[in-house]
Amino acid sequence: MACGELTPAGFKLEHVARDGRRGGGVAVLYKSTLVCKNKKISKFRTFEILELLIKTRKESLHLGVIYRPPSRNNISDFIEEITSYLDQHSVSHQRFLLLGDFNVHMDIQTNSESSKLKDVLFSMNLQQHVDQPTHIKGHLLDLIITHATQDIIDSIQIHPPVMSDHMPLTFHLLEAKPPAVKKEICFQKFKEIDSITFEQDICSSDLISAPCEEINELVKQYEKTLGDLVKKHAPVVTKTILIRPNTPWFTKEIQEVKQERRRAERRWVKEKSTINLQMLQVKRKQVNKIVSATKHTISLQYKRTRMIRKLFSH
Repeated sequence: MACGELTPAGFKLEHVARDGRRGGGVAVLYKSTLVCKNKKISKFRTFEILELLIKTRKESLHLGVIYRPPSRNNISDFIEEITSYLDQHSVSHQRFLLLGDFNVHMDIQTNSESSKLKDVLFSMNLQQHVDQPTHIKGHLLDLIITHATQDIIDSIQIHPPVMSDHMPLTFHLLEAKPPAVKKEICFQKFKEIDSITFEQDICSSDLISAPCEEINELVKQYEKTLGDLVKKHAPVVTKTILIRPNTPWFTKEIQEVKQERRRAERRWVKEKSTINLQMLQVKRKQVNKIVSATKHTISLQYKRTRMIRKLFSH
């Protein structure tokens, strides 16, 4: 699947491809209203990483998204390289957030790999926030790391798996939302014109009582008189609106099934039973199926419209 097909309207996608093969790599999908810059950092042998500099109203945030393939199991090389990367941020006062699949069993206290990684984080005054299993086999592999002195995230939640053997993680980033994109528009309320009063003003104007005799002057008088009267009866109104992404695929049906999915999520969070998990998975698959079908239909309609326009443009 191409990156463009994964990017909904109103969003952007940054992607670092995997070396030596098609597919894979790491990516970040973010709202287009965010100001993000892809930091072109050095590549590492033992893990893949994408780093973004996110500029906010107050201060910037360095976001790193990491994936360590399980086949690259030389922990000494990984510790050496991750130490080199973290060393760049440990001495900085800028906000730092590193997350992703480290493929280290952090839940096993006696595991030598997890002990080495914990020692590195401790020595650099970094804090790992996830404390529950993130894999279907009960292991904690996906981590969220920040400076220990920076309080920038809360409300970490782990959700049931849907399309992967890993569980999705969500959390709140303690930062104000980016400012909405605004635009000033001007319009006139022609429907609110009182036709009787408008007609009376035309009859009492110079256009009727003292029309110009020369045709060019009469045209100018006509345009000026009617233009002034329109502005009088329907003055120009200026309004500031928010620019929202165009999402023609977001139908009422999709809105309803998404609400059902949200209710199923709340039931599962309240009572993590097998039946609630199965119901949540059914609702998630239902949403994905309807969204994909609707987007496909709209895409076909768009292509058909372009073909018709091209046909009749010749």
